[in-house]
Amino acid sequence: MKVAFDNSFLVFLFNRRAGASIARVADRVDGLIDSLSNKKAKIIIPTPALTELLMAGKFTVQVYIEKLKMFGAFQIRAYDERAAIELAAQYLATKKTNKERAKQAPWNKIKFDRQIVAIAKTQGASAVY
Repeated sequence: MKVAFDNSFLVFLFNRRAGASIARVADRVDGLIDSLSNKKAKIIIPTPALTELLMAGKFTVQVYIEKLKMFGAFQIRAYDERAAIELAAQYLATKKTNKERAKQAPWNKIKFDRQIVAIAKTQGASAVY
């Protein structure tokens, strides 16, 4: 089993007091990681999500990377040729709705999120958290 995490999940590993609309969200994320680890699942961290985490700047890059490597379940995966092809296919398949989505969120944010999804999909993730 493989899943992917985006920055909105990763942030709670480093900032226990990050704002959230869910009670005890950091504990819940920890529980999810423990559950996935016990099932020998792999947690993919797409590099665009890692970039968002690193840009938070709460810690040095080294601290972030070392903590992520402490968990054997985490695998950092890059945006590569396969992901680029997947993203292009997704874009072309939804071309008509892309303009509408661009009105709801900045286009750069949409492209970043789509890179995360493309990486997760090409790595075989069954879910993105």
